[in-house]
Amino acid sequence: MDKRHNPTRREAFKVLGGLLFCGGASVGIVHYAVRREASADETVRLGPVAEFPLGQFQKRTVTVTEHGTWLTGPVEKTLWIRRNADETFLVFSGTCPHMNCTVNDAPGQTFACPCHQSAFDTEGRVTAGPAPRPLDTLEFRVSGDGQLSVQFQNFKKGLPQKELVPLG
Repeated sequence: MDKRHNPTRREAFKVLGGLLFCGGASVGIVHYAVRREASADETVRLGPVAEFPLGQFQKRTVTVTEHGTWLTGPVEKTLWIRRNADETFLVFSGTCPHMNCTVNDAPGQTFACPCHQSAFDTEGRVTAGPAPRPLDTLEFRVSGDGQLSVQFQNFKKGLPQKELVPLG
């Protein structure tokens, strides 16, 4: 009598399921190993200078294009903008330098990160951790016709110094 092993359908599906699971896990591991932070570097027009009250932070949401390892596309980002008496501006990225959460304004003209309770003063300095550095400032320009623009950029998270995430 021939004692060859004839796999059942159930055994075949177990093998197939195992192969699919291992393949999926492999893709996840490779993605984790080669992923990088999304980069963004573009000029965003915010509007007339007159729309920004003196000495008060104003929240603006802008749409920028982020370039990631696998995907590139539009994302919404928060900016905090203060117009100073000398007609300069202080522009903060609304992204916490700790882990990418969006900071909110808090009573007393300060900022707070809801994810890990980092806090920042009106100059962006850390008043409560775990944020490793102040809020990231962004460059601004005022055109001849009084329009405010900001150079939006993504910076690496979790570092004690501000470091741009390179494009590409």
